[in-house]
Amino acid sequence: MSDPAPPVLSFAPSRPRFRLEVPERPDDVHRRLRAQLACSRCPCRIQVRSGHVEIMIRDELRHFGSPRLSLEIEEHAGGSVLHGHFGPNPDVWTLFLAAYGFLGLSALFAGGLGLVQLSLGLPAWGLWVAGASLLACALPYAGSLVGQRVAAEQMLILRCFLEESLGLAHERAASHCPVTRAAG
Repeated sequence: MSDPAPPVLSFAPSRPRFRLEVPERPDDVHRRLRAQLACSRCPCRIQVRSGHVEIMIRDELRHFGSPRLSLEIEEHAGGSVLHGHFGPNPDVWTLFLAAYGFLGLSALFAGGLGLVQLSLGLPAWGLWVAGASLLACALPYAGSLVGQRVAAEQMLILRCFLEESLGLAHERAASHCPVTRAAG
């Protein structure tokens, strides 16, 4: 039997996640991240709260679609485990949730109106509005794909910042890392 055909479309996860084990204790990870910020041309800033780190693009380099890297740092037998995920700025995330909420509620109420119109023998234009609302849900999704494309370079900057802070950067990859080029 032949292998199944590969998918035609490949969608990246909307909030990429990773797990990373490092030999340092959580306090040492925090210290190394702060030390990396000492470079005057560092494109990142961080916020540290007990066991949680947010790595963001500096304010003057940030735009509407700029991502952030959230890390949960847990102590592990051999050092630390970092659970990270990339995501949009909370303002952007809230905007997308509000758009989906509005469109979903519009579809629900318009669908209800359309069913009442049908049962009363009236023109059921509410069903058209419900269908249009459901189709309009593709707009925020398309916007998120555009935002991911716009944020791709800054996601690379955040990843490189983390790797360089923890001493995980490889020489071959370092030449492609925007953090290395900015610091050099």
